[in-house]
Amino acid sequence: LLIVLYKPFDLGDVLEVAGSRGKVADINMRYVTLETEDGHVLVPNQNFLTMVVKRRDRTENRKVGGKE
Repeated sequence: LLIVLYKPFDLGDVLEVAGSRGKVADINMRYVTLETEDGHVLVPNQNFLTMVVKRRDRTENRKVGGKE
């Protein structure tokens, strides 16, 4: 729910989380869908609260949230 409300990233942003790297294809109440080189990966929203998330976009590299 926090991901949907606060929108720390947008569709099309490239994220690294839970061992996967991909472009955000969908955001919903339960998970975020990443489009990876190998297909699609569903990342539960809880992972964004407990893991390090790196957002890579056109202009910068920065940490979005999580613990180090």
